[in-house]
Amino acid sequence: MKNVKYSLRILTGVLFFLAAASFINTTISWSIPPAGLLPSAQVTAGNHNRPDQSTLMSISLRLKSIINPASRHAKTVPSAVSLAQSGGMPYYRNESDGTPVFMTGDTVTALKKSMGKIVPGTALSDIALQFLSSGSDVFKLDNPQDELRLGSETVSQDGSHHIGFDQYYQGIPLWGHRLVVHFDKDGEPYALNARYSPTPQNLDTSNVPYDMKSAVDKATADLSLTTSKQELDDIFRSLYSYDGPTAELVILSDRENPDPRLVWHVTIRPNMKDMWYYFIDARNGDIVEKYNTAVSYAADQASGKDALGVNRNFNVSNDSGVYYMIDTDANIYTYDAQGKVLNSKHSAVLVSSPNNTWPDSIAVSAHSNVWAVYEYYLEKHNRKGVDGNGIKLPVFIHYTEDGKPMYNAFWGGEFMAFGDGDIFAAALDVVAHELTHAVVQYTVGLEYKYQSGALNEGIADAMAAMVDPDWEIGEDLKMGAIRDLKNPERFGLPATMGGYQSLPLSEDNGGVHINMSIPSRACELTAEVIGRDETAQILYGVLNKMYLTPQAQFIDMRLGAIQSATDLFGADSPEVAAVAQAFDTVGILNDQPTKPPADIPPPTGDTWVAFVLQNQLKLGKSVLASQSDIYSPSQTTLYDQSSSPVTVSHDGTFLLFVDSSNNIRHVDLATFKETVIDSSGVWRSIALSPDNAHLALTTTAQDNTVCFINIVNSQDCKTDTLYTASTEGANTNTVVYADMIEWNHDGTQLLYDALHSVPVTDGNPVEFWDVNLLDVDSGVITRVKTPTESGIQVGNPSFAETNDRYIVCDMFSEDTNVSMIVAIDLFNLQISQLSNTGMIRTSQGSYPNLGHPRYSPDDTSVMFQHYDSFYRAYVLEQLSLDTDKMTPIGNTQAYYYGELPVWLVRNQPTVVEEENELPSPGILLQNTPNPFNPVTTIPYTVSEPGLVSLTVYDLLGQNVATLVNGYSPAGSFTATFDGRGLASGIYLYLLKIGDYSMTKKMTLVK
Repeated sequence: MKNVKYSLRILTGVLFFLAAASFINTTISWSIPPAGLLPSAQVTAGNHNRPDQSTLMSISLRLKSIINPASRHAKTVPSAVSLAQSGGMPYYRNESDGTPVFMTGDTVTALKKSMGKIVPGTALSDIALQFLSSGSDVFKLDNPQDELRLGSETVSQDGSHHIGFDQYYQGIPLWGHRLVVHFDKDGEPYALNARYSPTPQNLDTSNVPYDMKSAVDKATADLSLTTSKQELDDIFRSLYSYDGPTAELVILSDRENPDPRLVWHVTIRPNMKDMWYYFIDARNGDIVEKYNTAVSYAADQASGKDALGVNRNFNVSNDSGVYYMIDTDANIYTYDAQGKVLNSKHSAVLVSSPNNTWPDSIAVSAHSNVWAVYEYYLEKHNRKGVDGNGIKLPVFIHYTEDGKPMYNAFWGGEFMAFGDGDIFAAALDVVAHELTHAVVQYTVGLEYKYQSGALNEGIADAMAAMVDPDWEIGEDLKMGAIRDLKNPERFGLPATMGGYQSLPLSEDNGGVHINMSIPSRACELTAEVIGRDETAQILYGVLNKMYLTPQAQFIDMRLGAIQSATDLFGADSPEVAAVAQAFDTVGILNDQPTKPPADIPPPTGDTWVAFVLQNQLKLGKSVLASQSDIYSPSQTTLYDQSSSPVTVSHDGTFLLFVDSSNNIRHVDLATFKETVIDSSGVWRSIALSPDNAHLALTTTAQDNTVCFINIVNSQDCKTDTLYTASTEGANTNTVVYADMIEWNHDGTQLLYDALHSVPVTDGNPVEFWDVNLLDVDSGVITRVKTPTESGIQVGNPSFAETNDRYIVCDMFSEDTNVSMIVAIDLFNLQISQLSNTGMIRTSQGSYPNLGHPRYSPDDTSVMFQHYDSFYRAYVLEQLSLDTDKMTPIGNTQAYYYGELPVWLVRNQPTVVEEENELPSPGILLQNTPNPFNPVTTIPYTVSEPGLVSLTVYDLLGQNVATLVNGYSPAGSFTATFDGRGLASGIYLYLLKIGDYSMTKKMTLVK
């Protein structure tokens, strides 16, 4: 990944002929395609001066004079903030030819129905061929029986079978083309993954004018091999069974050479280290492609003493006589941070040795113990690496915090790190604890706060005690043990729910390292009855089968463990009884599981879309009938290098945007009057909270800060520094910058994507985009979505409008050439692919073809941008969704040219304030004090006895509190309103006496 936002920006050289576009049912019929577009991924430098406090306060006062901060929702909607990859997408295709790349779910089910009757006793390989013959329009193969040859067949521990086929055409292999059909233990196909081509058309395989010898001679000459160099010694020949260059006729078709062509594949070795592949056109002798296939690092064995004085054997790699701490089997890379803080500026170096001796005992400890944990999960649970797919695992030693050795070890989301405050790398259970955090991340994604965070810590401790079989944690440290699962009170931690501590998020993320001992002791109690191995299988089943969700509570752990034990041993087994008894003992009793957050009502009014076209701000009706349905609220050029240059008030009365000079501007959407809010020229991304009370901004410095402007109280403006959310409270400074920013519904947390980078000397930095949530009051950051296998990256997140449980975002992979829009249920870890295509490939790199999705105000559809290669322009597309906010309905419909859509609702009903003196039957007086914080008194008079109600509403008409409701005698009265727990802003109070009503405003200021 490069240090630029990954989404591609398109700069226009000529005008679009938009007036010629006609609209039918929101589908655009293009009459004249735009032209003259050039790709650009450069980031505008801008003014790199960070804004000072006076600038933030000035913006606050300016905005307060123009807008009225008000509460959006009285009801707080819980926000889900952590996610682990839950599995493959249902179906995506190769962009260039439409062949399947991966499919599962409904697509496989539909194809199974087309297979016809399966004869009992038929081999799975034949059933697989029958499956691949069931949809010629899907697989694009003329005759799978002739074109596919069985290449491999494997059986997994769970009984599933995996049948691999190599592709041939007229008996000639298509180089590297393979399809794999996956069967469950019952012999039913459930998934397919593949990289291959449709049946070649009009490819003449009989005409081979350039023969094999000529191809070999061509490769030999190109490699500049002399006769003497080709006379390799006997040791070389016996080691590699090499008797000279070989060649075979193959068909080459890949993303660099999409049109199938007949080539000679030549294999040639110039020496013991290197092995070259040449692909030479069989018609004209051109060298189509060549590359060295030799692995950079050759595996080797090493030994050394760890920090406990124990001699350890481990794998290293040898490159040109230099040895590196790289275990290619387990994909472990051990780096020396050289006593520096991990961030995006300091490079870590691979631990190396010129002679395969290893004097650094911390390096030996870290490398050996990480491998030991890898081996445990592989042997005991058949899990390859923390992600299950052998992902690269960077390990950093000699990490420093604030210039001093860090007294901790932690998992940083993509890497493991050890400080030198103690010999943490030497403690196997400490290493197992941190790497179990990684397993949790890639399975159930428990939020690192409150009870879900305590479960995260408790499970990490329990599994660590399985890897290092005793009940103490950290007993090998110089300081001695730090926890005891059997007797947690020994270290001041609670043993039962009677000692549970309810803490705020600002204290240990809500007590994750305090309350963790309660569920971990339940695991210890279970193991005392049924044994460690059985308990470990139950715990791993809870994770692997995703019996927990990101916001899981302690009760969910009880229910999940019972279900996992039931799966393994049966409902009436002693193991299930032992689990239930253990949770009873610690006070986690049987109860209802955690419920997902409920929807809130969508706003009412006319739906519009603000978007960007040729760096100009546009405003369009949700359904376009003609060109006149699109307006230009501003003629000012907009900044185009950010994913969040525009933000709209929730009531649709105004918007704010960053102009091309990086200033902030306000536009009144009723009059289109434009006002410059700030002209300091440093702003990049912008987001207004739903209650209009706070503004979040990032700057053109593209650093790891976010500015927060309190519009209600200018004295409360601040700048927060973003960090990489890690375990154990160790927060590293690897954030390069944040780009897309958006508030949650109650205006307490900021959703954002961020680029992280840790430079390393082997040329492959630990670099990734992820999605996070910042609690604005406490400054605590939790990770929402982390990159997963195949180089998958995520970004441009946005909440659903009626529930923070759901987000939409970009998800893409350069490795698999896939660009997707996905919806994610943060409560149950489900991921739904809404749209997919290939990446945009340019000389500057690869970029997602789809991006910047936004839910509609009622969550019945999602809008996103798609780069249309034919028109050479971004097009906004809309896709309808089912009521689950996750399932697409029908096909996408073009909305208009443009990008960066933002929905808004206009024409909210206006409440007119009544005069103080009202006619009979009553009088409503102004509250005192006003403004107030947090309590105020509302006086009123009832002239005649009758039914009376006094109700408080926010500006959207939602009931905040009912103060009076019932029969009242005549007289003067007062009611007390407590605004504790509500956001600052304007509220309405309504007095009803019979059919008569009176309304006034009051202001809550905190």
